[in-house]
Amino acid sequence: MPMGREGRWCTLSVVLMITAGGCDEVSDTYPPRPVPGALAVAETGDDAEADKASVRACEAAALDLCGLECVDITLDARHCGGCGRVCAGTCAAGYCEAPCERGQIRCDGQCVERTRVTPSGRAREFAFTGAPQTFVVPDCVSRITIEAWGAQGGGSRCCDGPDQDDGGRGAYVRTELEVEPGEALQIVVGGRGGLEGAAGSNGGGVGGEFAGGGGGASDVRRGGTELDDRIVVAAGGGGGQCGCPDHGEGGPGGVFIGGAGVALLPEWQAAGGGTQSDGGTVGSEPGEPGLFGSGGGVGLYHVAGGGGGWFGGGSAYAAGGGGGSSYLGDEPDSSGLPGVRAGDGMVTIRW
Repeated sequence: MPMGREGRWCTLSVVLMITAGGCDEVSDTYPPRPVPGALAVAETGDDAEADKASVRACEAAALDLCGLECVDITLDARHCGGCGRVCAGTCAAGYCEAPCERGQIRCDGQCVERTRVTPSGRAREFAFTGAPQTFVVPDCVSRITIEAWGAQGGGSRCCDGPDQDDGGRGAYVRTELEVEPGEALQIVVGGRGGLEGAAGSNGGGVGGEFAGGGGGASDVRRGGTELDDRIVVAAGGGGGQCGCPDHGEGGPGGVFIGGAGVALLPEWQAAGGGTQSDGGTVGSEPGEPGLFGSGGGVGLYHVAGGGGGWFGGGSAYAAGGGGGSSYLGDEPDSSGLPGVRAGDGMVTIRW
């Protein structure tokens, strides 16, 4: 039968959990993340149908529904053996195992020195889905390599010719990260900006008539789901700009500084790219500056959106939007390249 003690609990049916890692803490405040299969239904306002759609989406992936997120309760330390059961150590087969000593890692049920764990050569690729995704660190893994590509800015429509593929391309970044088995990382992949306005998913700024939306950034988040929880960011490119005649191009997503947009007519000014400490500057009015995590964009006639990123690019009237900036974290061997990704973004994790 349940035994309560200062906000912690355990049961006779989980003796192994008590012995190995102590009673699990129960949390009712874990951050919910949307289940892709339920998004469309949820927007209708029918909560019962949304719940059913969520359950079906999780069951199809052989996962459990916790809040609004599909999780693997056999591995996820936030929901070890059940929703909200937070494990301070390693979650293995639904049981919470005690944390290893400093400098060690859990592997095959034992604590071993990190230096004894060798890379497996495995990888998992995350494509754009429009919703957050989760990577749970496998057993025996102490270090991962993250590669991320931001999304391209949207193209633009011309009055007297074909549409332009003139959105700035997304940035590429690569870094390594010390991890613990069972740790859950949130992956958010950026979507390409749309033709004539639609903002790219994950921070792209909205465009307007004749102007593209900014491309979204791709990022990895640790310890939470907010922008401040991002530990790696690959920036998106700025939206393009055409009309009558061609007015400009979007700036590329940058590594430390996003690329400025391009103005093809001297009377107009393109938007600036995001930096490590501020959003990109405004181009010709009525544009707007970039912000932390998002590109500028007012959704008005002839205004191109800025790319998403650590800080987003600015937007501009009758000229290209600025690209966002990336973020590489503290790993000294991190690297990146500006303006290399066409289309939607992508994230790859290797271990």
